[in-house]
Amino acid sequence: MGDPTPKNEGRLSLNPLRHLEWVGSFIVPLLLILTNSPFLFGWARPVPINIAYYRHPQRDLALVAFAGPLSNLILALLLSVLISLFPPEGIFSLVVALLVYVNIILALFNLIPLPPLDGSKIIQAILPARLASAFLSGGKWGFAVVIGLFWFFPSVLDGLASWARGVTIFLLGG
Repeated sequence: MGDPTPKNEGRLSLNPLRHLEWVGSFIVPLLLILTNSPFLFGWARPVPINIAYYRHPQRDLALVAFAGPLSNLILALLLSVLISLFPPEGIFSLVVALLVYVNIILALFNLIPLPPLDGSKIIQAILPARLASAFLSGGKWGFAVVIGLFWFFPSVLDGLASWARGVTIFLLGG
């Protein structure tokens, strides 16, 4: 959308190592595993943006926010095509099927309309400016709300996982 910031920061990369972040990618997931948490959670470094470059800030922000979940869905689709080219048994098929599932989970999760997730930026673009501002003012608490939602209402996470399983099974032709 005309913003050179992600490119200038070296974040337009398919190399997953450029997106890892120590706390969110390693420490928090490890602590959750060690404490037998009912869910596993983590995050990558956010891609920096500068909406001052956007010609239509609200619309362009929503499109940029949707790019992440869309790329997860496209990757899941491409992987499901790839898996159809190989015999259904074996470790390769299992790993690719897991990657399809993980990408669908990531897409659905990031579309949840709570800051700092991408879904909140999409909702922000739909809401009138005054409501969008009020909606995003709670953003500093968004991360805690997301964690609390999954911790106290695991059925939300179960529902998300169930949707992802259904889409994965559909894509894999099962």
